[in-house]
Amino acid sequence: MKMTDKDESRKSIVRCIKKVRAQLILRALLSDILLVVTGACILCAMLLAFSLLIPIAWIWRYLCIIWGICILAGIILRAGKLPDDRDASLVIDSTGLEERCITALELMEDDSRVAHLQAADAAAHIEKADREGKLKVNVFPGLQRAALAVAALAGAILIFFVPSPARQKAEEYEQLSLVKKEKEDEIEKLYNALDETLDLQQISDEDREQIRQMMSDLEDRLEAVSKADSMQALSKAEAKRNLERDKMSMHLQQMADNLEGGESETINDAADMLADNDASDESPGMEQSADGQNADG
Repeated sequence: MKMTDKDESRKSIVRCIKKVRAQLILRALLSDILLVVTGACILCAMLLAFSLLIPIAWIWRYLCIIWGICILAGIILRAGKLPDDRDASLVIDSTGLEERCITALELMEDDSRVAHLQAADAAAHIEKADREGKLKVNVFPGLQRAALAVAALAGAILIFFVPSPARQKAEEYEQLSLVKKEKEDEIEKLYNALDETLDLQQISDEDREQIRQMMSDLEDRLEAVSKADSMQALSKAEAKRNLERDKMSMHLQQMADNLEGGESETINDAADMLADNDASDESPGMEQSADGQNADG
């Protein structure tokens, strides 16, 4: 019977310790979240402020990196440092239990009569404190921390929407990079299609030489696209080669008419790809971008 009473006393103590520990863990996690949010928002606000003066392309990537680093740092700093049963016992004892809980925790594996009596006494006082609501821990980290986090977040959002010439330049660079990447992919795809036609058996040596010339022109186009530093420069680089591309498409169509079967289809596919490439070079979006830069100039 005594063993049963001792077990019940210790179960009651453990239950209260776990209850308080869970509250301590929640408070620690909320505090860490506020710390991470505050730190990340301050760093993001600083980067966004710099972007008002210095063009920073793809700034959202750097913002994501900042958040990732702050979250990772928060996890690393908190790992292995969550409140344990001893921390919870100390909090319980701070309600006026005069170290009864921490002593009971230390004697948890002791089967002596003294340990049994101590556990019973500690359980009685802890249960009384629990009934009186003294074991409730304030999990909210504090109004000042929350206000600082909200202020940092609001500041970062506000700076994010502030326009500036540097921001506009960064956006233009991003748009130019996307267009250049699209052009380069189209040119490389067409180059590979022409390269496949060189292996066709029905085409003449003269046609092969023309195809090689077309491929050389594509290499020049690719180099011009990669060197373009504005939408206007990119439009000019493409406009200079419109006539050459028309001739290339015409030559390919003539080659296809002189071939039969699958080889004719291969040439036609390359010609169609070239025509699609021409159409994309004259897309409204690219023209509008170039016109916009002309107006700005």
